[in-house]
Amino acid sequence: GSEEISHNRIFKYSRVRNISSEILRYMNIDDTDRRRKLFRSYAVISPIGRCGKTNLAVSLCMNDEVRGGLYVGMEEYSAFHDHEDVLANVIYLVKQRSPDLTGYMEQKIVELEEYSVLGYLGSYIDALELDTEDMVWLIDEFRRWGRYTTVVFDMGQAVLKDLAILGAFDEIMVPELKDELSQDKLGMFERVLERRELGKIARRLHRLNVPLAVPGSAEMLRFIESEIGSRR
Repeated sequence: GSEEISHNRIFKYSRVRNISSEILRYMNIDDTDRRRKLFRSYAVISPIGRCGKTNLAVSLCMNDEVRGGLYVGMEEYSAFHDHEDVLANVIYLVKQRSPDLTGYMEQKIVELEEYSVLGYLGSYIDALELDTEDMVWLIDEFRRWGRYTTVVFDMGQAVLKDLAILGAFDEIMVPELKDELSQDKLGMFERVLERRELGKIARRLHRLNVPLAVPGSAEMLRFIESEIGSRR
């Protein structure tokens, strides 16, 4: 009988994410060094409310078409509930520098259709345990693990015991509003960083005016792509 030959195929009418993943797989993108180069960590933080902060964080996750994006909910008071208190356990494992961290996250991450969720803070007090060295170690663990090429922390200011923690991230995204009061608050946020001798972090803040659009919508994806493209 004739031998059956298996060929890899890419179908042009597949989802963009699937096409991208297949092309990168053929390029041996699973190589550890290349995977690390693709990895980006984001802190999304703002001193003003109703500015689209969570929409931006989710949209950054959804925009990753390589290995997918992971959302980490670190707001002071989340609208979502995590009955297992996953993030509190993650913080404990980080403080212990536990080799079980990635195995625990592997079990607890919730995979949605367009992105994944690690969890939400049950109490912002838990996050106050984290210092800069902890966050650097955690992000490096994400990078080494390689399951996701985008990790986004949706952060409230009250969860940071030290604003220097922001320096651990590849990108610091700050949604803004153009009214005078909002601009004054953003200016004060930058001055606080300067006064704490964190001017280098202040200069890395990327202000952006998030559109009133649903995460995953064409408008939001175009916006994210233009903003990310401007950072490359």
